[in-house]
Amino acid sequence: GLGDVYKRQDDELLDSREPFSLGYLESWQLRQQLLSQRLKGESLEDALPLLKATGSLPHGEIGQQLFYDEVDKVNKFAVRLADYPEQFIDPISFELSLSEFSLMGQLDDCSVKGLFNYRLSKAKGGDLLSIWCGHLVLNCLRPQGVLCESRWVTEDIDIKLKPVDDPESLLLGLLAVSYTHLTLPTIYS
Repeated sequence: GLGDVYKRQDDELLDSREPFSLGYLESWQLRQQLLSQRLKGESLEDALPLLKATGSLPHGEIGQQLFYDEVDKVNKFAVRLADYPEQFIDPISFELSLSEFSLMGQLDDCSVKGLFNYRLSKAKGGDLLSIWCGHLVLNCLRPQGVLCESRWVTEDIDIKLKPVDDPESLLLGLLAVSYTHLTLPTIYS
């Protein structure tokens, strides 16, 4: 073989191996891109030449097979998004005053049917807390013409949250717990 290959300028070792698979992050990014195209009604086949040209896939038949494997995963997941909203409303900016707390931000991914979020991966604990907080904010705001419902779809769960009575007190409770944990001293042993 050629042995080790170095750049002339700083003698840094160059990687002379060709990838035969996609890393976890690359696979996830590819699936997200393909799913976004699918939800816009675009052909997934159209993405293959661009992905090949940019080097996002391994060369040859291996890259093509990896592409079609990811397309299969996207198509299976897209079936779970059958009621994906055709149109989203503009982000809803908010500023809530709850007792001694002020909460500011904006709600994205909202349609007249409420919040709709998805991720083509498994759910994580932070995701659940995030969707619950967004749902409580939506219920505090009660925007006109928008259902106060939320939906969260991942590979392993499909959560549908209905309107909540007294969302302000629930959100205040979460803020109080969060604030308490932020202000407690950290003890190292």
